[in-house]
Amino acid sequence: AALYPDRDVSAFAETDVIMVFGAGMDADGTLHTPAILRVERGVALFNAGLAPRMHFTGGRAVAGGPAAGDQMAALAISMGVPDAAITRENGSLSTLQNALFSLPDLQSANSAILVSEGFHLLRVKAAMAWAAGPMETQLAISTRFRGDTERPLYAASRMVLREAAAWWFNTARALVYGGAGWVGIEQTRREGWLN
Repeated sequence: AALYPDRDVSAFAETDVIMVFGAGMDADGTLHTPAILRVERGVALFNAGLAPRMHFTGGRAVAGGPAAGDQMAALAISMGVPDAAITRENGSLSTLQNALFSLPDLQSANSAILVSEGFHLLRVKAAMAWAAGPMETQLAISTRFRGDTERPLYAASRMVLREAAAWWFNTARALVYGGAGWVGIEQTRREGWLN
């Protein structure tokens, strides 16, 4: 995350879709700063003409509440992105689910720019490769780390430790999901295990 290049929009190639991954949100639908920064980065890429459409993915903070995918899309629309250029996925509660549940909206896409924070981007790329198979992806950093601006080293360290653990959990969940499919457990049941 610290070393990955934070590229200017001019360094990106044109792609089929800009995919923005969900981040924190309050129960009332108020997006947390990391989610807002992800949307802003995605919109900047869209406004540079790098893709004809955007896709937002993220579920609900509480049952029956607003979904992050919808809330991020609404923010992008308020920033000038046409609603017709946006698709949304509202059921996911993890990075693996973000990737898997977005597939119906990405069927015509062969390439994508994936937008998230620097500490999260490589796991995003791995999740997309796991779910979508061979898709050309470019990675766009919204910000490198999130958290305490008064103690940036502490915040970065927490994110690195969290992300290191998440890689192991994601790998285990993906293996169990795939293995259970081989023995005939239905997909909707297995999808819940990816949360």
